[in-house]
Amino acid sequence: MQNQLDTITAAALQKMRDRQAQWEKRHEIPKTPEQIEKELQYWNRVYSTEPNRNTSPSVRAMTPEKITYEEARKKIGRLLQERADEITRIEGREFRWQFDENEKRILQNMTRYFINDPACEWSLTKGLFLYGVPGTGKTEIMRIFCRFAAENDLKKKFEFSSLSEIHAKAKADKENDPISGNVQFDRVFDEFGRNTGPVIRFGDPLDINETLIEQRYERSRRYGQITHLIANGTPNDMQELFSPMIFDRIRQMCTSVHFHGESKRK
Repeated sequence: MQNQLDTITAAALQKMRDRQAQWEKRHEIPKTPEQIEKELQYWNRVYSTEPNRNTSPSVRAMTPEKITYEEARKKIGRLLQERADEITRIEGREFRWQFDENEKRILQNMTRYFINDPACEWSLTKGLFLYGVPGTGKTEIMRIFCRFAAENDLKKKFEFSSLSEIHAKAKADKENDPISGNVQFDRVFDEFGRNTGPVIRFGDPLDINETLIEQRYERSRRYGQITHLIANGTPNDMQELFSPMIFDRIRQMCTSVHFHGESKRK
């Protein structure tokens, strides 16, 4: 299996190089050896197969954290209150969290998920696909758990990325690499599906969303890397935006978590 994956990766890299050579020939754009080497280094980073810092999914999912559910619940409550106080100061109005029964159940399961509690109703080896209309608290809640996991050095601690920012930087700076850093480590991608379509890298179209999903899918199989997604659209909406293969990858990588209701923003 390892040799087969390496062969596939090498073939994909060679295909990119062939397409680049064809584009250069068609447009007759001369390039210096330094430019060519820089471009090859970029595509090598895109198709890099360096391992994640985390262990296999089975090991992480079968090893509960030392922190108990009750301890974790209290810490999450404290972080939620601290964030409510921050919003109150920023907006100049009192902010209080108000959770319905569905949201309470989501919070309970997310708490159990991140401490690897077998009582969690979701798969402990998959990432989370949080979706719902704008303003339902998806991003805020995920930021709370990102902080909780980091402060307690949990096995499922993760990095936070905004796909809108990734796309904006890639479009504004042709030297920007939107892939290499974002395929590393467990990670959540906010605003998934908001920006679609390719950006041009060295004459070739690069679909940032699909490349990230494909690369992270391979890493999930190899190293147990976990990917979380936050979207305003439903999984069915995502099916309309991406190829069937990418949509299937998302289903294999993530458990869907629906934030019901209307926006909490006033």
